[in-house]
Amino acid sequence: MRMSVLARIAAVPIFLAASAVVPAQAHHSSVPWYDLNADQITVTGVVREFQFINPHVYIIIDVTGAEGQVEEWRLESTSRNRMMRAGWNEDSVKPGQTVTATGFPAWKGNGVDTEEIIVDDGAMVWKRQ
Repeated sequence: MRMSVLARIAAVPIFLAASAVVPAQAHHSSVPWYDLNADQITVTGVVREFQFINPHVYIIIDVTGAEGQVEEWRLESTSRNRMMRAGWNEDSVKPGQTVTATGFPAWKGNGVDTEEIIVDDGAMVWKRQ
């Protein structure tokens, strides 16, 4: 069955509307790296490095254990863009500052999928909304 000329003309705007490119928000899951069913943990340490980058911001800290051993922990946050909207920038965290982070533990290694970050007892605070 052939479409009439009128039907084809009417179909063009519908096709264009249906095929319009719409920005999509894509995000990967944290499940492969973090145990989102575990109790949240809190770690406090001294900043070694602040990576204010996309797709996720990282803070690398040195945490001193009960017996004095120092362990490196990797705190993963949200995107640089979201942190900027919350008032953060590349100078918000500097080596030597103290950071406390609460979030979900990594399945393997010393990592935290952060839900909250507090720098120097409140100088900068980020909380997942």
